[in-house]
Amino acid sequence: MARPRIVLRDTSRFKDPANLSWERYIALQARERERYLAERATLPEDALAYRTVSPRYLERAVDQFANNYYSELSATHYIATAAANAPFDELKKCCLFQLADEQRHLEMDAEVFHRAGIPERDWLPAWEAPGTTCRFFRHVLELEDSVEILVKANFVAEGAAYAIEPQVETREIDGRRFQVVERRRTPAELTEMFGAAGFSVEVTSCARYVHLTGQRDRPRVRPRGR
Repeated sequence: MARPRIVLRDTSRFKDPANLSWERYIALQARERERYLAERATLPEDALAYRTVSPRYLERAVDQFANNYYSELSATHYIATAAANAPFDELKKCCLFQLADEQRHLEMDAEVFHRAGIPERDWLPAWEAPGTTCRFFRHVLELEDSVEILVKANFVAEGAAYAIEPQVETREIDGRRFQVVERRRTPAELTEMFGAAGFSVEVTSCARYVHLTGQRDRPRVRPRGR
């Protein structure tokens, strides 16, 4: 039995939300790269080379580096597939814009691995370890339908990546404060951190990736005195 497909029935209703042209896109990326390089230039060389963190922190950060790098590498392939199979030009144009983005991000994530001194032979095993994004993105890489690829990869995967996060531990390096996560959280800790941010949550799993169901609490209104 064929599985249901996601179908865009009226392609005329599809619009590029950013309304980009190639000229506008190139100008936008030039500004973003200039901003990125300016911000990076303010960081001490020791911080960029991860010499200010403990070896244990770096060991635990490798799987996150791998998730970042291989999700971008996967995206350069599945977005290229979506562009090649796009049923109309407006969708193809958006895919090509995203493909250029993914390639730029891929270069930045590879640079992180190199700065941290992690040999390339360790990158893929870190991503293939249990609890990473490997299985999901390998599933997306098997798809050929453009709309299914974009819905699963952009709306489901990337949408989840931008969920609201609680405040995490901070470190200060040369007067600059950085947010870091260097250990797993218990359900009680997660509940407490989200509660401090005004959310009531229910923790249904506490593996490396945690599924939370939550809602923002209404602010308490103090009764006015007569």
